[in-house]
Amino acid sequence: MNKRQFLKLINLQTGMVLLVSMASCYLAVLFEIDYNYDLLLLNLAITFPLSFSIQSAFRRRERALEFLSLFKSSLVTVDQCFQHEKKLSSKEKDDARRMLQKVSDRILGWLSNPKGSPHDVHGDMDRVFDFVADHKGSVSKSAVQKIIRYMKDVYRGGEYLIAMNRHRTVQGLRMYCIVFIYLYSLVNAPVLLHHVGFESSWLVYMICFISSFLLITLYNIQEQMENPFDNAGMDDIQLNDFRL
Repeated sequence: MNKRQFLKLINLQTGMVLLVSMASCYLAVLFEIDYNYDLLLLNLAITFPLSFSIQSAFRRRERALEFLSLFKSSLVTVDQCFQHEKKLSSKEKDDARRMLQKVSDRILGWLSNPKGSPHDVHGDMDRVFDFVADHKGSVSKSAVQKIIRYMKDVYRGGEYLIAMNRHRTVQGLRMYCIVFIYLYSLVNAPVLLHHVGFESSWLVYMICFISSFLLITLYNIQEQMENPFDNAGMDDIQLNDFRL
């Protein structure tokens, strides 16, 4: 991991949380505000939902890789079915390959930049069957059966990827996490001052900064994994690896 990749985790949200944390420290020290409160419940209210969200986003990414692999391998198999048909001319084989490449380019392009309707992707997939119907005299029955079998996996993989890109993890849970991260950054300083004393206020600043930075960074990791196709995060999927 290089410096540029790490900096992707730092954004406006990071600055806002750290600003709240440092402002809370400054005001608590200035007005000598301290109180005795156990932050364990608040810590649990943040860490459990946050860890659940990160795990959910990671599982989504792994499933996306699984279905991208299924999508590409099935397209490759369909392409080989066409390429090994002796009755198809070289031009027809090239047309079949370009048709399948268009299917691949269309869905991968839509995943990285979801503009327009996903129905356009379905139309490109349907043209494979139109091609088979138009060349039924040149494509053997066994090849047709294989093409139908593997196009089913192409549809399955494509539909999952489209649905995944349109629907994310629970938004309410993510909003809950960010609200409690701000709340934690706000109340942490007076509690620490009660335990370490005002003469060690520098230690309070340091602990508040580190703890708030860690929490918001974990939140940003989850946010980046939320959409593994936009090429904006450290662990985004390299979609070009799955082109036909």
